[in-house]
Amino acid sequence: MRELIKEAIVDLKKTDGFIYVTAEGKKIELHEAAARGIAVTPVNPKDEVIKKTGSCWFVFDR
Repeated sequence: MRELIKEAIVDLKKTDGFIYVTAEGKKIELHEAAARGIAVTPVNPKDEVIKKTGSCWFVFDR
């Protein structure tokens, strides 16, 4: 749980406003993807944090 929160905070601190994921769903830096010629999809980090932590809050509501 602690690692999940740390990861969520890092995602929200991204300066460009988005995180980028490959077709396999792995996070990658945009410049690294461009250098390797990998297609990426921009994802709003706020939406990702809500997805990741949403299931955790269920545990605390019990």
